[in-house]
Amino acid sequence: RRGRPLRLWEPAGRAPDARTTLRGLDGLPETVDFAALGASGRSGEFAPGPVIAGGRGPSPTAEFLPLARTRLRALAILYLSIFAILPIWRLVVSRETDGTTTVVNVLAVAALGAVVALLSPRRLHAASQLRALEFGMVWLIAGVVAVIYYRAILRYALRADATSAQLVMKNFVLYVAVLIITFGLVTPKGRLRAALIVGPLAPLPFATLLAVSLTHPEAMAGLARWTTPLAQLSFDALFLLILAIGSASQAGAFHRLRREVAEARRLGPYRLLGRIGGGGMGEVHLAEHRLLKRPCAVKLIRPEAVADPGALARFEREVQITAALTHPNIV
Repeated sequence: RRGRPLRLWEPAGRAPDARTTLRGLDGLPETVDFAALGASGRSGEFAPGPVIAGGRGPSPTAEFLPLARTRLRALAILYLSIFAILPIWRLVVSRETDGTTTVVNVLAVAALGAVVALLSPRRLHAASQLRALEFGMVWLIAGVVAVIYYRAILRYALRADATSAQLVMKNFVLYVAVLIITFGLVTPKGRLRAALIVGPLAPLPFATLLAVSLTHPEAMAGLARWTTPLAQLSFDALFLLILAIGSASQAGAFHRLRREVAEARRLGPYRLLGRIGGGGMGEVHLAEHRLLKRPCAVKLIRPEAVADPGALARFEREVQITAALTHPNIV
């Protein structure tokens, strides 16, 4: 901080501890508290030394980003296909067309196509960007579904067709249940974020039915022939509520298990990817250096071999011989 260049001073074979003595070029000693500095030497600056020395790297959450991006992209493609086929199905099977529903379908297909492009593997995404895309996508789909079923309920209400309106409502509840399961469990997330996503989905069918009743009370009066409608709606509401609570709870459990697996696959600065082979002394694993993003092979000695001085000496000789080899085709 006084402008004097520093070089690391330490005894041979000894890694720097939390408080390390540094000597400047003028020979005067200084003591730096790496534990207090943490990952940054100054405010707003990053000092990689403590991170490398401690073997730390990206958090387990950062390792879930490729998985989250892949699964979000798969969900976007799935619902894009559904909304693209829906107008054709409605025209061929039910032989009914609705201008508002068709326009909403087209907008949903265009928006989900943009989401698929944004979630391309060639693009890098921060965790905050993926969370924003997930929130945006789930409420885009929920909004489109609400408009579609709003129009369907209103259409049958105007015809006083209570049976068809009731069937539409049941289908709406089933569709929301699928949304709760897919967006609650498919992508990795904690319990709180899962609850924030799937919790507001549970009352969506009943909020849509209430909107139809408030905007067209005379049409909804013709649906009074529903058999015990309040009892049926209360059962549907209880079903979606239990499903949302269970989905959020399981999402938290899955996320915790993923974190434990990610932690278990860490070995210092390396992340173990898979077992290559094994022998009498130990096992060799395919690994990735978490800081350099470089693939490598990591050999682990069996616990019983560590206690054998001869086996340990053989392993050290193997390391020295291997380190002396230099060739592009040698791992």
